[in-house]
Amino acid sequence: MSPTWWPTCSLTSRRVLPPSSLAVLDGQALRVINGGVKIIPLFLFGILLGLPLDAQDVATANENATAAAENERKIMEATLAEVLKLTGKDTERGKKFLKAQNDWIAYVKTQAEADADGVSGDARYPQSYFETMRELTRYRTRALEGCLSRLRAEQGGSRSDVTGGAGGGQGGQAKVRDWKAEVGDQAVAAGTTLYQATIEGVDGIVAGQWRGEAEDLWRGVFLADRGDMMILYGGRMERGGVVFEAWQENARIGRGYLRSEAGDATWRGRFFDERRRESPIVLRPITRSQPVSYEVALTRYTGLVGGEEAELGLEWHDSRYVQGEFGSHRVKGHNYDSGKLFLEEWEAGEGGRLVGLWSLEKIKRGSSTRWAGRLVNEEGALQEVDFGR
Repeated sequence: MSPTWWPTCSLTSRRVLPPSSLAVLDGQALRVINGGVKIIPLFLFGILLGLPLDAQDVATANENATAAAENERKIMEATLAEVLKLTGKDTERGKKFLKAQNDWIAYVKTQAEADADGVSGDARYPQSYFETMRELTRYRTRALEGCLSRLRAEQGGSRSDVTGGAGGGQGGQAKVRDWKAEVGDQAVAAGTTLYQATIEGVDGIVAGQWRGEAEDLWRGVFLADRGDMMILYGGRMERGGVVFEAWQENARIGRGYLRSEAGDATWRGRFFDERRRESPIVLRPITRSQPVSYEVALTRYTGLVGGEEAELGLEWHDSRYVQGEFGSHRVKGHNYDSGKLFLEEWEAGEGGRLVGLWSLEKIKRGSSTRWAGRLVNEEGALQEVDFGR
């Protein structure tokens, strides 16, 4: 596919430029003079013009953002080419894929322009434009990869639900995998990874858990600081990363994807609600603390769980590690921030399953200390928790 849709962008504006003006394309500065094109690396162009340091920094950021977006475009187009090789360009199905692709490209450009204006006001920083384009292109690639997998399965004689476009293309719809049914809510013995998360601008903590025989299914529970929660069901994609759908109170509220760059443990991606409004999603892993080698006294708490009286015993280790007991179950977790506590509730005994997740906040009232928050069980039911001593 010809990359004619890829925009050119000036140093001071992301608008499409007329001939004989400075533009940015594929990470290089272009000077169009009398129909000829001269290619100069952006940072050298800034030095030659004697730009101030902050302008050179902007030029370098533009170059990096453009190069990253271009790389994502190449991956997307290569994936689409593989899809069209299986469907045929001139078949009805192939035409649906192409129409969906063109619709998606138009949407990406519109959204990127809106994001650039929203971030920079006068659109002086085209890197915001290309960063949005890169993220949305990744999402489209993930959708095409899913279609490619099902097409290959179809050619191998397996049942397939593939139709036209996927993942937001307006010209065709594809039946996607039912991640909630595949991942499930049953308690499993697999460990979790904790993340400080921001989803739709809301901060909280995510406990992520790989599932399945091949550990290619993923379930994440997001406990928001403001008090609500959502569950993410998804799976690993062919070129890395995770695609997921988000559920809240037995209703799907959105879809999205996550991916980490080489050398960076942070997961970043985009979240799309059911009205196709999109926002960034960021998951930063929390390094788990370890128990200390010496004995720690158990502190007893009494309170309420879901309106029922209960007792909780906790050992507070100097390393921020926390462990204890809740009825016949054991709990362990991490005092991950000042006044914030996350606990996992496990069945007793070797090989016990994870059955609950707790997110608590410290409340000081005079001389008394309380921990209050939410507990979510393996089925996604949310209960209020309040303990003190």
